This record gives sequence, structure tokens and C-alpha cells, in this order.
Amino acid sequence: MLLLAAALGMLISMTLFAFSRGGNKVNRYLAIYFFIVSLYVLVHYTIVFSGSVFWIAIAFINPSFLFLLPGPILYFYVRGTLTGRTKLDKRDLLHFLPALIHLLLISPWLFTDFDTKQALARSIVEVPDSIFQNDYFHSVISFYSSFLLRSFMGIGYAVYCMILIYKHHQNKLSITDRQQHHAVIWLNLFVFSQVMLFIAYMASVIISYNDSTESLLIGHGSLFHISQGMVLVILQIILLIFPWALYGIPRRLTGAVAAA
Repeated sequence: MLLLAAALGMLISMTLFAFSRGGNKVNRYLAIYFFIVSLYVLVHYTIVFSGSVFWIAIAFINPSFLFLLPGPILYFYVRGTLTGRTKLDKRDLLHFLPALIHLLLISPWLFTDFDTKQALARSIVEVPDSIFQNDYFHSVISFYSSFLLRSFMGIGYAVYCMILIYKHHQNKLSITDRQQHHAVIWLNLFVFSQVMLFIAYMASVIISYNDSTESLLIGHGSLFHISQGMVLVILQIILLIFPWALYGIPRRLTGAVAAA
């Protein structure tokens, strides 16, 4: 399930990015979103299920700064779909600050020799819970705090996106355009599913932290990540059902929220 979800997500990501060149450019954000989420699913599968010391050494920690980006990318996509705004300004760069700080904090690990990374990967294969017994990230923020930060950021951005969609619904003209109708349905389904996903993620982290017999990688956590793969597949199916959503909302109907 996880590998299938990740593979389909990567394929959709590449397809969206390729077709956004001559079409709806806001879909580039959707392509990036699918890529990051699919990469996360792939990284989890590699660390938990692959048993490969080599690939775990590559996947563990190294791409983790990217996993603070789904929230901002989701916001840029929803805002762009509602307003037609595809370019980022200087203020928008602040949304990347948490990921940049995280990248700086893990930079010592990024430059650690590969033999050391393989030794850690070997210990993870032998004892999966060892991933939480030491703080391999950095000394400023704990491993669990890093996971919780992803959850809070994801929930915060997703809820704000729901507010943007609600404001659009309150200020727009009556829905008579089929393209607009399907785009709004898609946005609501997409954002709502992400709210549920991030809440499940946070619950998984909290349960794992308070349950000495479980870790984030097994039990509750493993069930969560399988459900994450299912959510990713469901989103892909919704895109197939509502391909009109990829064309966005007609610009003549978006003036009311253009300043959002």
C-alpha cells in the first residue's frame, strides 16, 4: 500500500508539473505537495519496512526539513486556486523559515560520513525503537518535538485554508459555473482530508510518546502511516473523478478574495 501510494503520488506530481507549464500554473504547488507527501511515505516505508541499511542511511533525517513544507505549499495552492495568484512575494518567504531553521539544525548530520550513518541505520534495523533512544537530530529540539511541530504547522495551515475557502464561499457569486463548482468541491475535500491527516499524525505522536510499549514506528504509528498511504490514494482517485478541479476557478469570480 505504501509503495503503491508513493509511486502513484510521484507520478501525479510529475504529470501535474509538466502540464502546468502551459495550463494552470498554480498546479505546480499541488505537484510539489504531492511530491513531498509521497516522499514522506516512501521515507517511512524505507526506514520501517525495507530492512536495507544502505537506503535507511540515505532516508533517515537527511530529507526531514522538507516535511515542514506541506503546510505552506498547501496554503499557496489554495490561495492561488481562489485568487489566481501564483507568484510569491517577499513576505511569502517567511513561510519557509521553519524548514530553513530545521535544515541548519540538521546540517551537522548531513555532512556526517556515510559509515556513521550506516552504523545508525544498522541499529535501527536491529532495534527499531533505538531511533528514539538518542537525539540524532540536534540538541535544540527533541525528536518528538520535531514531529509535533510538523503536526501543529500542518493543522494550522489547513485550518487557515478552510477559512479562505469559507470566505470565498461567502463572497463569491452563486455557483453556476461547472468548473468552479468542481474546483470548490475538490478544495474542500482536499483540505478537509489534510486536516484529518494532520490530526491523526499528532494523535499518533502523542500516543506513542505516552505508551512505553509502542514507538512511532510500530503499533499506532505504523497504522497511521498506512492510513496516510490510503489518504494519498483517495486524493488521487478524487483527482480522477474531478479533473476539472485542475483548471482552477474562473478569475472573474475571485475578485472578492484576491487580497487574502
